[in-house]
Amino acid sequence: PELLDRYAEVAVKGAVAWESFQALYLGTPIPTAYAGNDAGIGVVAAKQGRRGLLSGAKLRNLFDAIDIHGFGFISLGDAVREQELVQQSLPELLAKWSEIDSDDSGTISWEEFR
Repeated sequence: PELLDRYAEVAVKGAVAWESFQALYLGTPIPTAYAGNDAGIGVVAAKQGRRGLLSGAKLRNLFDAIDIHGFGFISLGDAVREQELVQQSLPELLAKWSEIDSDDSGTISWEEFR
């Protein structure tokens, strides 16, 4: 019943991450990475059963490597420019770009990326 009451809070484009479902089922707090409409690359990886593939620090280092200008967001141009790195580390980034870019800004912030 709580899942139905809090669906809008935990759903990401019509799907609920396993971690959110489990937290609601067990009555524990929802991990912040899975609360709200956060469809970052960590959530995408978790949905694909790849949880734990990249640690938070490695994910941040990767983000910073793609954000070569240090603006705090990455553009599609940045991702294409760093295509080799992206393909080696996060091949789903380009395929899931619009899902990760939850505010439809055309760029991905660190908050969206994680």
